[in-house]
Amino acid sequence: VMSSSLDNMSHMIQIPDADENTNIDWAEKIGDKIYILPLRNNTIFPQIILPVQSSRKKSVEILKKAYHSEMFLAAVAQKSPDIDNPGFNDISHLGTIVKVAKIFELPDGSISALLHGQNRVKLISDASDDFNLAATFSPLNTIFPDKKDEELAKDIWLHIASSAPEFVSRNEIP
Repeated sequence: VMSSSLDNMSHMIQIPDADENTNIDWAEKIGDKIYILPLRNNTIFPQIILPVQSSRKKSVEILKKAYHSEMFLAAVAQKSPDIDNPGFNDISHLGTIVKVAKIFELPDGSISALLHGQNRVKLISDASDDFNLAATFSPLNTIFPDKKDEELAKDIWLHIASSAPEFVSRNEIP
């Protein structure tokens, strides 16, 4: 039963190829400011689909608006998950432009949503209105390494080993 549900869902959500987002003029597509979805204890990257759940009124409303009007949001991490109503200075200024691929409204008023990461983004300055967190923004180029996966993994591991030796010793990784 679960597999048939997943098969049906894959037909409802279109996932473009990674190359489709490389030449997009985000300023033309979005405008001069982007609405922000602060994420607690979570982050999303381009070409990743992330399920999120939110019960915050502002987040619920912006998720519904983005889904129904097919607008893009900037999903960014909150600096502290304890803040219930984060402002511009309470969030990371680096994040990901996302499309809300699907929303599920739950009986308690919260929303479960599937976010599809599109492109990295830097938030420049606060452009919030009375109800929504927003910012002027600059899309960032997504850079893919040219190294083979094995060579890249070795370089990453060497960086981790040199910057966090206690992680290496605790995890018994050669």
